[in-house]
Amino acid sequence: MSNYYDTFDPEDAVTMEVPNAVFKQAIVEVGETTTGEPGTDAAVDNTGTETHAVLHFTIPRGAKGENGVSPTVTIIRNQGDTGYLLTITDAEGVHTAEIQDGQAGARGEDGFSPTVSVSKSGTTTTITITDKTSEHTATIEDGEPGLKGDDGVSPTVTIARNQEDTGNILTITDGTGAHTATIPDGAKGPKGDAGVSPSVTIIRNQADTGYVLTITDATGAYTANIPDGATGQQGPAGQGVPAGGATGAFLVKNSGTDYDTTWQTLNNADATGY
Repeated sequence: MSNYYDTFDPEDAVTMEVPNAVFKQAIVEVGETTTGEPGTDAAVDNTGTETHAVLHFTIPRGAKGENGVSPTVTIIRNQGDTGYLLTITDAEGVHTAEIQDGQAGARGEDGFSPTVSVSKSGTTTTITITDKTSEHTATIEDGEPGLKGDDGVSPTVTIARNQEDTGNILTITDGTGAHTATIPDGAKGPKGDAGVSPSVTIIRNQADTGYVLTITDATGAYTANIPDGATGQQGPAGQGVPAGGATGAFLVKNSGTDYDTTWQTLNNADATGY
């Protein structure tokens, strides 16, 4: 690689005018991103043209690091109740520090909550702030109406699997066109432990005053006592069957009104129609 940029002095720069120069608009499109082996160099490959670049990135995978140790922090009151004991445990060991309570400060003056009100008259908005010292006001005039902007274009986003089924293709379409990027799948993680389906049982307790709910999962069994609810008030007596009626009598509806019935004895002629 040339050392031109290492030896270039900005004071040596000159300004040039290029008459009748024609500049072409360049388009940069992001192509595929692949993962390289650890220790290799990152690379960018342009498979497009000078005015329509299609950039493909190769990013090396980092080397596997050592297992980390998450430090734990605890803070409790000290035995003399004069401060706090801070304990930090990390990979190097346990570190403690004692933080003494500060001295009580002098009592401050009573505070004053400021009030803010906003009013508008015509094109003038008045803001009034009242604090402990006095009342402060500011007026804001409405600005001139702005020009009507162009109709906006809501971008659309779609994502679909690529043909090789090795990742997803993200497509964003806006007012300038469609932009795509390929997102490769991450490395497959290790197989997880076999799952344990929890079981649930519910039985009456020994005192017959409720139910015992037991949930058993991979960590153990957990129980909860669910007592019976209080007995509700007795409801009003129902309408029931009206009193009366001889042996073999039938209860017959007199009309469509509820409970409008009478006891009747049917003879053979009446029974023919049933």
